[in-house]
Amino acid sequence: MRKELKNTGITLIALVITIIILLILASIAAYSGASVIKSSKFTKFQTELEIMQMKTNEWYETYKNDEDNNKIISELGVTATLPSDSDTSFSGAGLINDGNYLYFSQNAIKNLNIDGVDDEFLINIKNRSVISYGGFKYEGITYYTLDQIPNSLYNVEYENKNTAIPTFQINAETIEEGKHRISIPYDSIKYDGYIKKWNVQYKKDGAENWHTTEDLSFVINEDGGFLIRIINNDISSEPKHVILLSGNEKLLYQADSLTFDGTNYFDTKVQLFNVENYNKDFEIKFTITDIDYSNTENQATLLNAKLENKSQGWPGFALRRKDANATTEITAKGNNATPKLFNNSEILDKEIIITREDGIIYYSVGGEEKVALFTQNKQFDTPLTFGCSLTEDGKPQRYFKGAIADVSIIIKDKAEIKIKEELIKNEVKVENVIYKADSLTFDGTNYVNTGMQLFSEANYNRNFNIKFKITEILPTTVSQTTIINSKLEKESEGYPGFAIRKSGDSKSEFAGRGVAEKRMSYSNANLIDKEIIISRIDDKIYYSIDGVNYEWFTQNKKFDIPVTIGCSLNENRNPWRYFIGTVTNVSIEFVD
Repeated sequence: MRKELKNTGITLIALVITIIILLILASIAAYSGASVIKSSKFTKFQTELEIMQMKTNEWYETYKNDEDNNKIISELGVTATLPSDSDTSFSGAGLINDGNYLYFSQNAIKNLNIDGVDDEFLINIKNRSVISYGGFKYEGITYYTLDQIPNSLYNVEYENKNTAIPTFQINAETIEEGKHRISIPYDSIKYDGYIKKWNVQYKKDGAENWHTTEDLSFVINEDGGFLIRIINNDISSEPKHVILLSGNEKLLYQADSLTFDGTNYFDTKVQLFNVENYNKDFEIKFTITDIDYSNTENQATLLNAKLENKSQGWPGFALRRKDANATTEITAKGNNATPKLFNNSEILDKEIIITREDGIIYYSVGGEEKVALFTQNKQFDTPLTFGCSLTEDGKPQRYFKGAIADVSIIIKDKAEIKIKEELIKNEVKVENVIYKADSLTFDGTNYVNTGMQLFSEANYNRNFNIKFKITEILPTTVSQTTIINSKLEKESEGYPGFAIRKSGDSKSEFAGRGVAEKRMSYSNANLIDKEIIISRIDDKIYYSIDGVNYEWFTQNKKFDIPVTIGCSLNENRNPWRYFIGTVTNVSIEFVD
């Protein structure tokens, strides 16, 4: 019987499979090795940041009173001259150089006998802020500060511990309608105790529960008032109040609290009744938390938006002491003025709201129904002040004693509302482009006559849009040169229409005249490369600069002057006031 031999060798298939497995294992080992190396380098980077942070905390105790950094520079051997590309480090860290950052080079660190540190740093000892000059890229993200590293600590603990309440600053930026980015620069956080990675909590006014985020920069997806605070375990700051607005509403002034001792006041710089704001609605909110009329004169003023000018009839309004110590009046001068007298107990610890709606000023106290105070009838430039009124010369008088809280002033731009409404209506309309040019250059001798007579009999009631960008404004020997003109130069007619013209060396003027005249000046630097739109909606002329809208004037005359670009036309309709510069993206269209 034939005996079968058993094959004990390795087949080719088995050999190939074995080689493939070995290659896979080798690649895994190589990848793991590279990952471990990279992770260890990142750990070293973080350790170096922590070492420099601890040293910075120690230096802070020694040099916190060195206002000009001279002692720091002399004793530590560092320099205030930063590397030329340090802007990259600040940008990557999300911080701004306030002039107090110093450059710690490798040699300086070595001379300071700091072991285990090979990186170079930008350090602000006053704020205990440490930035890696080169940064470290790990898993697609470049890190510059401890704050940016997940689960890390910044401003690590040091010996001088106390229980002071931390303070911080808030930056708010509107990203789009109803969407806002809140940022808390970590070098704005002031706390002299255990400083660890802060969490941020926020909640909308009236809400019970706080939202918590580990990021110092985050997005809130709605408008409204919000309380924001920073916390770390049982350490918490006082909440800050911020109002987030988008669209046509603009927050012009805000304060958590204002205290008055009878010698101080706060100038908001907000001129509610000047040419620019006269036709805009507003809302003023505050709560009176303390009133002390002892040792104050009659008419001691808490809030003032009133012109102290007898010949003008003292227009505007004020909230002030009235005779006896226990009464306060809200007074006003205008049409149909109806002042109101309150006992102090009626307004103490209650929210007061003063609003303007279509030229009528209202007030409400403690959520009650609003009451008409007066109808405005005068334009003036007096700013709104808290804590005093202003004399005719603009000097403070009649100081108030007490305190208010939750203060805000909001302007509501009706022009922007109307433009938005009109744009929505115009979505179904046909836009008739009458003139268009990609670029127009003017040398002081040429101009463009578009032939468009916007205020003629045929076009007087047609809405229009004029769009363009000014990309260059060059100096001329003539003080006033015209960029765009649709204005009748005729004194007997009152010079109706509008023009945008260079006025002097560095400014340009938007001049419009109809029922009333309105002129606004802007720095040329603030106009260059910004889209400018001039619009007629019904009988009103508006203009916008880079999306910010302004009501200009109400038309009242028909005339057949064409729109010219690069000059204006004199009374004989000859070109003059030639412009030197360039405009681009020009279009004139009717919206029918």
